[in-house]
Amino acid sequence: METTFDYLRAYATLLGSRIIETYPPLQSTKDPVAAPIASLLRKALPAQALAITGTAKYLRKAKAARIVAECGAGKTYMALGTIHVLANGRPSTTLVMCPSHITHKWAREVLLTIPRARAFLIEDMRNGGDPRPTRGVRPPRIATGCRTSVRPSHITSRSGDMRAI
Repeated sequence: METTFDYLRAYATLLGSRIIETYPPLQSTKDPVAAPIASLLRKALPAQALAITGTAKYLRKAKAARIVAECGAGKTYMALGTIHVLANGRPSTTLVMCPSHITHKWAREVLLTIPRARAFLIEDMRNGGDPRPTRGVRPPRIATGCRTSVRPSHITSRSGDMRAI
């Protein structure tokens, strides 16, 4: 064998069996998906529903999980679906830490995916007494034409006092 391709082609069946034996799947295509998935505002594709249910099962026993997939597979949607399944209809609070260039995307996805959700952006907690309104915790600005809007009842932003009510 001269290349990795040759090796994988020759041993694919053996490698696949070994992976399944070592890491058995938590969710099979034959298993029912989690019931709360049906209440999401956007319909999950079958593979997404499978991943959401499996990730939720895993997180009931573990402290962290990873959703690894290609661009456009719906990783954000699957993470939000997992949060929704774990909440099981109860109010919950989740902190999402992500790169600054996708914070608005995450906020939008939360509002378009999870029923009765609210989202807040934490932009900067070190305002040094500067009263500018862009500091601290604030609701995201949603573009006109979006079917969902955010209306927090009260947000204050003062040095040393950050709260959302």
